[in-house]
Amino acid sequence: HDAAGELALAMPHYARAGEGAAPSVFVEALARNSMGMTADEKELLVLRAVFLCLNVGRIGVAEAIHARCCSYSPEPLLEGGGVRGNFCRLMLAACRRRAPPLFLMLRSEYLKVHSTEPTLKEAVERVGESYFGVAAPRPGKRRS
Repeated sequence: HDAAGELALAMPHYARAGEGAAPSVFVEALARNSMGMTADEKELLVLRAVFLCLNVGRIGVAEAIHARCCSYSPEPLLEGGGVRGNFCRLMLAACRRRAPPLFLMLRSEYLKVHSTEPTLKEAVERVGESYFGVAAPRPGKRRS
């Protein structure tokens, strides 16, 4: 699907953009490219976008994307009160507060949310390393 490939290439540029109009443009691109996707696929797309922004140090853009996707009309791209919406909201709060214990708890409690999708799993681990100095768990070792 050409549009999905174009979005994948554009996402890093959107993530690095300033906080002005960039979140709105990013959310519109997500909405356009999520047509025909299931609700699960849309939510994973939004989570990848939010964590990409976090990974390039754009927490304000990540928060704006989360808020806009939860309130997107005619239908939210991310269910704010759902498991993924809560995980995203709480992870943003942990990053904003630089709270390693909260990050570790979220990473553990919401393991099913991020561990089944390799790109998202890697993004969560990079957030742990860059925001909290928490090394990614090694295979075969117990998760903190």
